[in-house]
Amino acid sequence: MEFNCRVCGKEHQTGVCTEGVETKRNPEIPLHILEDIKCEAVEGLLDWRDFVINGIEFALRTCESKKDDGTPNGQPAEYFFPEGKFAIYIWEDLLENIQRVLLFHEMVEIYLRTEYALEKSSAHNATLVYEEQFRKELLSEEEEAVYQKLRRDYIF
Repeated sequence: MEFNCRVCGKEHQTGVCTEGVETKRNPEIPLHILEDIKCEAVEGLLDWRDFVINGIEFALRTCESKKDDGTPNGQPAEYFFPEGKFAIYIWEDLLENIQRVLLFHEMVEIYLRTEYALEKSSAHNATLVYEEQFRKELLSEEEEAVYQKLRRDYIF
């Protein structure tokens, strides 16, 4: 695993920046939990449903990407914590594998926030390492290009 440097912000294999300062390591998710998250993201229905991973309650909610007035309906994926479970909203009109990557990302981020008490931005940044590997396993080159355009357009 690579380390995020507190000094320069880059990733280093050694855990020590060229400045000689030790870097901060990303939180590690136990393999069995990471596999549960992957399985849910890859094999689960992309429809309204509730599920639990490692005691964390999730509610997947799909929604349209545009409101009636044509403006974006929030972000392509986002989550909230109403009524004791994490509600994950994902645009239903995205490519299926992109929806699965977004679901994976949100579940990992929520796991890191709950298990490591990370702030949202720290959890999001730590999630990117896991997401990148998941995307490599799941997305075709064409899907990756569509995903990167979505990231640029909505800055997430």
